[in-house]
Amino acid sequence: MSRKLPIAETAVQSIQFSLRHVWPAIRLGWPSFIVFLALMIAGFALLLFNIPGFPDAVLALIDEMEARSTLAVSPLDAFISEAEVEAIFEEYVGEVSLLNILPGLLVMMLGGIVFVPMSVLLFRVAAGDTELPKGYFYWRWTGIETRLVFVYICYAIAMIAITAGLYWGTVWIASSILFRGDVTMGWVLYVLPWLFLLLMLWVTLRSLMIIPAAAIEDRFSLGAALGATGGNFFRLIGSLIIVKILVIACILAFWLILFILSLTAGGLGLQFGDGSMAGKILGAVMLVVTLGASLFFMIALNLVSFGWLGGAWAAIRNR
Repeated sequence: MSRKLPIAETAVQSIQFSLRHVWPAIRLGWPSFIVFLALMIAGFALLLFNIPGFPDAVLALIDEMEARSTLAVSPLDAFISEAEVEAIFEEYVGEVSLLNILPGLLVMMLGGIVFVPMSVLLFRVAAGDTELPKGYFYWRWTGIETRLVFVYICYAIAMIAITAGLYWGTVWIASSILFRGDVTMGWVLYVLPWLFLLLMLWVTLRSLMIIPAAAIEDRFSLGAALGATGGNFFRLIGSLIIVKILVIACILAFWLILFILSLTAGGLGLQFGDGSMAGKILGAVMLVVTLGASLFFMIALNLVSFGWLGGAWAAIRNR
């Protein structure tokens, strides 16, 4: 029998975890982020330039822009409409196959794998199984990381298969009712989409704990995940709803803080004058503060899922 999930406590702890671990995530994960960014850019470029005719289309577009700029009397004359851009690309770009996009996708997938060691660490810290290491770099690859990648892939494939099966099953039932023309069964057509969503939600929440289980327990066990979530379906839903409410509240608070800062900076800017040295320094400071706050908040939002999954698994696992 699984333990009951503390609904509100788990939700609040996930927000606290995300806010407390922004700096540690930056301190330990910045090299991984740089490698991730480089691989994503390289993969995206490889994806685009492997498309037949895409480089020629880009060159043709550049030539057209240069020709219009040379002959233009006003800036509006050099403007290229969206329809004209689409026409250029339709002229040059050929058929796209899986072989064209596969190399770029593989490179981009490598970018995601770079973050696997940090993911394992964050899951374990959220579950209280370990503490954050010191220093300014963390990257290690052991059997746990390999197993987590395997679990991610298997989980994604299984969810795609289950989603497709439930979707086509729903379509088949709806088509059968429509084909028979039985008006007394019309209510089923309204119920089917909600039933499909409910089944997908049930499958997702019952199986989702397989991911933190692989990172924290170092095992690939669907049975353990299903056993731990047994009797906690509605508690998991309730906890997620509270998390969403808290995240929305944090977003509103963040925008309110930025709004107050912008009003304060605007008033000071009018006082000093935008062209003065003090005004320029104030503008630069506001830019740094805004970018820093946005980066902090973006990282915090990404850490919420680690805090919730790790904390939820620690609360309901059988030990």
